[in-house]
Amino acid sequence: MKIVPPEEESPALQGVPGCGLATYGGLLIVFMVVSLIGSFVSLLAILLVPGASGPSPLMHGSEVSVWALQPMRDAGLLELTEAPLAWHDESPDRDGTIACAFTQDALIKVDSGQGHELAFAAVERLEAVGEEYDGGVVITASGAGEGITCTFREEEGGSRFLKQLEVETGLVAVDPSADAAPAP
Repeated sequence: MKIVPPEEESPALQGVPGCGLATYGGLLIVFMVVSLIGSFVSLLAILLVPGASGPSPLMHGSEVSVWALQPMRDAGLLELTEAPLAWHDESPDRDGTIACAFTQDALIKVDSGQGHELAFAAVERLEAVGEEYDGGVVITASGAGEGITCTFREEEGGSRFLKQLEVETGLVAVDPSADAAPAP
């Protein structure tokens, strides 16, 4: 068996520039750097998109973090050791600065440091616009010259909040858009 040197094997390939090991290694490094940059940019896009948080579920006050209830305490709506019966965070950053809650005898809301309280006995009208699983629901309780609006996105417990509010006030919520429709 005769061993043929590589330059004698294929005369057609002689003098043609090849892709040496250094060029191949450089190409791999370029691909790696591009993929790392792409991964980093994707991670930043996921983490820094405003309002991209998931649903904020309706929770019992004992399940809520102490720091999330602090804005309600600062506004004078809750005592230091008091926990609401139901609590919902509406704030975009999920920090409790905009939240609705039930106490034993009132509907309360904090909105950027301002506290609002409406006793169940003072509620004269309940309005609900939207559906829980079709874009969310906006609930407004009004009475005694005061109105409190609580906004729920899809799957955040708006229908349960509304049912509890109806039980506590003894009223049935109406849809104002249905009230404005002409009768046939």
